[in-house]
Amino acid sequence: ISSCYFVESELARRHPLGMAISRLRLLGRLALGATSASGAAGAYAYQQDEGVRRSVTFWSRALPIYAHYRWLQYVELPLRGIDLSSPESERRYDELHEKYAPQVELLALELRGFYLKGAQICSTRDDLVPDAHMRWCKRMQAEVPTPFAPGESRRVVEDALGGPTEFARTFSEWEDVPLGAASIGVVHRARLAETGELVAVKVMMPGIERKFRSDIGTVKRFCQLAMPQHVSALDEVEAQFFTEFDYVLEAQNMSRVHANLMPSKWSRYVAVPRPISELCSRHVLVMELLPGQKLDVGLRRQWERIARRRGISLTELEASEKAKPMRPLGEGTWRHALFAASLRAIDALANACRWGYNWSAGVALGRVPYAWSEVPAELGSILKLLCEVHAHEIFVDGVFNADPHPGNLILMPDGRLGLIDYGQCKSLPLDFRIKYAKLIVALADGQNGEAVRIATEEIGLRTKRNDPDVLWRVLAMHHDRDTADVTNGLNLQLFMEWAEAQDPMVYTPPDLVMPGRVTMMMRGFANSFRLQISVAALWREQAVEFLRSQGELP
Repeated sequence: ISSCYFVESELARRHPLGMAISRLRLLGRLALGATSASGAAGAYAYQQDEGVRRSVTFWSRALPIYAHYRWLQYVELPLRGIDLSSPESERRYDELHEKYAPQVELLALELRGFYLKGAQICSTRDDLVPDAHMRWCKRMQAEVPTPFAPGESRRVVEDALGGPTEFARTFSEWEDVPLGAASIGVVHRARLAETGELVAVKVMMPGIERKFRSDIGTVKRFCQLAMPQHVSALDEVEAQFFTEFDYVLEAQNMSRVHANLMPSKWSRYVAVPRPISELCSRHVLVMELLPGQKLDVGLRRQWERIARRRGISLTELEASEKAKPMRPLGEGTWRHALFAASLRAIDALANACRWGYNWSAGVALGRVPYAWSEVPAELGSILKLLCEVHAHEIFVDGVFNADPHPGNLILMPDGRLGLIDYGQCKSLPLDFRIKYAKLIVALADGQNGEAVRIATEEIGLRTKRNDPDVLWRVLAMHHDRDTADVTNGLNLQLFMEWAEAQDPMVYTPPDLVMPGRVTMMMRGFANSFRLQISVAALWREQAVEFLRSQGELP
């Protein structure tokens, strides 16, 4: 809803001649929405179907919010003579954002399913929704309340293993309080009785797949109302999401990625958990527990400590950081390394003094504890590593995690990055990987025409007019960077609306969607911390090596 406002209101400001057409189109969309809602209500009255009930809940609460935004844009502000680009207009919209953000959050938490997943997706880019909505979307990466009643998830595991007796034989320890909750289930810490190994047990919420299928249908209908150009891309997203509902398949994906990465050079930098395949079933996944804390949680706690030291709130710190200009990836890395080394040296000297005291006066007066200062995470290095690992997975291995958001990353005590959650793995055939590697090299080298040729002639991307300038910009946005020279200064949503108006998308090859999603998530993570990256530039070296290994380059 809010991203729809974000797009259409900005387009109306930039293109006032299109406002009359937009208003007519809006009336048609609202009529469509009302028809959908009333039709769903009738079905609910006759069928008493859970999916219909969820659809009615969504439409009955979302449509009035959507209509209020449109009323303000097309009726109230024009009647009061308030220009859409004025500070007063911004103030009025901010009031709506603050008013409706808690209501939309409550709706997402109440319905969960795809709506909660959608919030997590939105949280990966700061320019997708207004700040009032972004705040709660970001919380959904790590603060999702458990969907289970006390003891319910344990009973799901007992049923999967064959009963309470088999459960007791399998686990010597079980923590009832989950480590975390996600859109489709929870994760518990446990210990295997036979080996003593600590494991993570992922438990799917009963009936969640049925809810997801219903929710995606509702979301598609809403997109037909509000943002029709995104409907076709939802088909591949839908297919990918439904792979999450089979934990046996996820265990197989995890095993494949583990087998690919852990024997390679990347094992020095990342860790992939090993599934305990004999204990996995469709609704229960048992895997090696990686020590550490999630990246998003660790970063938030780090920022909270920094804010306290500065005597300001976390919101004020985030606002000050957001106001800073974008900086290239790698800038400041050497300063961070020097700072970390200096901090460690100071700590070592201080601890040496403590050691001397503890073994002299401290014997009688009491010893003092040793202490090590916290070294802030170096985001540039983390992002670079993530990009490089995913390039290896996409080009060399042909199987990759298509959902690498910060909640799926672990900061491990040994300095490695833990890569978890393989519910959305994508496999790519060799012929596509060769074509995609060529596309990445062309984008990285600034060969815009060649990039367009590869995408259209070899990969099969089609638009209505095949405008080479629009095609290049769309390719660069999805698979490389979102700098001003690509987007003409528009944010992501505005740019996609502009591209759709200039040259509507006719067909996007399914294999092209998920690699593009990975690059978008990487850049969204970077943008959150004012870092600017070119994914194609970071992937170029591995793409060239891969093409050489396939005999495509000398």
